[in-house]
Amino acid sequence: MAITQRILRLSNALYWASSGLLIALPMLVIAALLWGWAAPSGIPQRFPGLPPETVITAAKAMVATAIGALSLCPMLTTLLQMRGLFDRYRHGEILTDACAHHILRIGQSVFALAIFTIVAPTLQILILTADNPGGRKILSIGINDAMLGLSLAGALLVVIGWVMREAARAAAENAEFV
Repeated sequence: MAITQRILRLSNALYWASSGLLIALPMLVIAALLWGWAAPSGIPQRFPGLPPETVITAAKAMVATAIGALSLCPMLTTLLQMRGLFDRYRHGEILTDACAHHILRIGQSVFALAIFTIVAPTLQILILTADNPGGRKILSIGINDAMLGLSLAGALLVVIGWVMREAARAAAENAEFV
């Protein structure tokens, strides 16, 4: 019984935390978009490999920032699914197909975010250097341990979602026999 109360309390706190982030993250992204438009001179600090002759215009800064802002989609999807899962947990719904579905969607969103963290910087640098003179344009594709960890965590959650779905089905079948 103590474990159940712990799950209920923690799920309630995480429900409210994810609810707050669902509000705060879009505001932060809007602030970043405005900052990218108003202060394009800050872009080279975010992309230290840019050639020194790269001219950062407000338009290029805005497009590069907007590409980065697209990461908000999988982040918000993840948070929405987490909020739904924590809502179910805080109401005592633990081993159900609906919970498994949330876990599966969280994993898919995290995996999509991992892919995005590889693609977005590549597009951003390509846009920022598109009008550089020949030989000074950059196409940079990078994968680091954080991206690999994020993709593995997403894939793990997908598998856990599938396993939880099977466990929920087995539990429902067993409940019918009783």
